[in-house]
Amino acid sequence: MNHISQRLQKVKDIVGDVLFPVFCVGCNTEGVLLCVHCQNSIAIQGVWCCPVCHRETDGGYTCSDCIRHSFLVRHIAMAPYSTPSTIGTLLHLLKYRFVEQVVPSLGPLISRFIGNNIQAFTSIDYIIPVPLHPRRQAERGFNQSELIAKEVSRLLHVPVLRCVRRQRYTRQQSTLTKEERKENIHQAFALVDTLPEGRFLLVDDIFTTGSTLQACAEIVRPGGEVLSFTIARG
Repeated sequence: MNHISQRLQKVKDIVGDVLFPVFCVGCNTEGVLLCVHCQNSIAIQGVWCCPVCHRETDGGYTCSDCIRHSFLVRHIAMAPYSTPSTIGTLLHLLKYRFVEQVVPSLGPLISRFIGNNIQAFTSIDYIIPVPLHPRRQAERGFNQSELIAKEVSRLLHVPVLRCVRRQRYTRQQSTLTKEERKENIHQAFALVDTLPEGRFLLVDDIFTTGSTLQACAEIVRPGGEVLSFTIARG
């Protein structure tokens, strides 16, 4: 059965390549979503800022002024988010055009970033992807945060927990102001399983105001310290 499924997937991939040819988002080379040259040219020095006030801090830790107002002790992002950038284009395709194939293209970038900053990922016990509401996941066909979390899990050899669910169908955060985002996501998450004790890494695609990650971290925080990781930070 697995052999048949693999053959069917191969046929689908071939048909897809013929009907919808892929071009590199960086240089428009045909046949690949992100060519090696463009992949190597992307600067991923990290964005290391307090997750509340967004001021630069050592290692992205929450600053002393904001620690009382944050469920996150630290936020780690690979790169700044901007629409014209290669990273921005990839994340737009992933999040709004539902192009699942973006994640394999991000894989080498995530691997390079974690390899260069491995000290930021030590002592992580569990990885938790920010969940989508079942209705939105059905619309999209996948949860991009879970796909990214699986890649991080593979690199760190740390298990992924699916102990948080989205219990309310919320409006798209990207269309809202900072205060509207906070209200929109309020009490949107709940635990679906017993929370173990440990150090947790929440994973999402983009950090903008931090409202979603803070709301998710509030649910996880009773289990221990909560950090977060995203591909980009706006």
